[in-house]
Amino acid sequence: RLEALAAMIYFERQTSRLCGVHAINALLQGPFFSASDLAAIARALDDEERSLLDQSSLRRSSGSHAERSENVGDDGNFSIQVLCKALDVFGLSARYASADEERGTDAAKELAFVCNLSEHWFALRRLGDAWWDLNSMHAAPKKIGTFYLDAFLNQLTAEGYSIFVVRDLAAAALPEMLGQNGEYGEWLTEEECLRLTSEAETAQASGRARLAAESAMKTLSDGPSRLVVDGGVASDVVDLTADRELQAALEASMEDYGKLNASGTDTDADLKAVLAASLEEIEGGDASIEAAIAASLRDEEAKMDVDVARFAEEPDAGDGIVSLAFRLPDGDRIARRFACASSIADVEKWLEVAKRLDMRSNCLALAFPPRALADASTSIRDAGITDREVLAVRPRP
Repeated sequence: RLEALAAMIYFERQTSRLCGVHAINALLQGPFFSASDLAAIARALDDEERSLLDQSSLRRSSGSHAERSENVGDDGNFSIQVLCKALDVFGLSARYASADEERGTDAAKELAFVCNLSEHWFALRRLGDAWWDLNSMHAAPKKIGTFYLDAFLNQLTAEGYSIFVVRDLAAAALPEMLGQNGEYGEWLTEEECLRLTSEAETAQASGRARLAAESAMKTLSDGPSRLVVDGGVASDVVDLTADRELQAALEASMEDYGKLNASGTDTDADLKAVLAASLEEIEGGDASIEAAIAASLRDEEAKMDVDVARFAEEPDAGDGIVSLAFRLPDGDRIARRFACASSIADVEKWLEVAKRLDMRSNCLALAFPPRALADASTSIRDAGITDREVLAVRPRP
């Protein structure tokens, strides 16, 4: 099937806020799900989460939370839980790839990733021997070099994207969808993808050039100016040498670097000597370092014991108490009651104790629509969190 997919690529362009639908279908390579299908999954998840909250609060509360979906917005934006449930229909799972330990040291050996930033989803997929960026905001699928994939994923992570690796695609029993376009999609050859991408980039570059020209004309219309042109002085002209001067400066810098590098033998020897001396100091201090580490571990264990005792008893339901559900990075969900006066830091500490989560690299966020709770000193009440709220644990921005 992977060989067949290499010949034709299924792609959906952005419609409304349905990027979750587009991402799943592009990843699976066919019109497998409609917006209605994912909405049905979202409603089922809402029912499960409300049931979990009912068990925690021991009472059915009325109000907006009983009606508002925590998994799909009015505009059609879906949560990661919905996308994971959709993949589960075919026995697939999406696991949060926090770093190389989950997606592997060689990302190119995987078959698919789902990427998310704020309210936008898109898929990366290996089709045949090539990787493709299937972002519905593009004019067409964009080919990614295999050797560039790791750098591309690292760039997305640095920009704040959450990345999920999807496995078992090769063994999945997916129905044949080749030639079926569904409501939003189309099948493209590799040549069509490259042509459409090139045309879009040319149009974008043309737009930038037009804006630059308009900006230059505006500068001229605002009044005379003295700008350098080929070493002379002129009036009412645009600087045509800025790029050449910058290039010359860069070339001079590279020449200086080359001269330093050419005579760098002694410098290398000095550097090696410094490193050797540093290593000797480190080796001599091993005993003191080990003792410091052991003391630090004892302190951490003592703090953990205090925290375990602190959160041992859950407050009873009543006034000033809210029942909260939490979506964890591994897809698990838990619930607990908290006093409204408790801080976000208290909730994060409980998650560290209860689920051994690293809340230094993660944070709490309102699940839908997503909003990070950045100020940990804020109380649950002041953060605007109400009874039966669903919070997500996600990477700290």
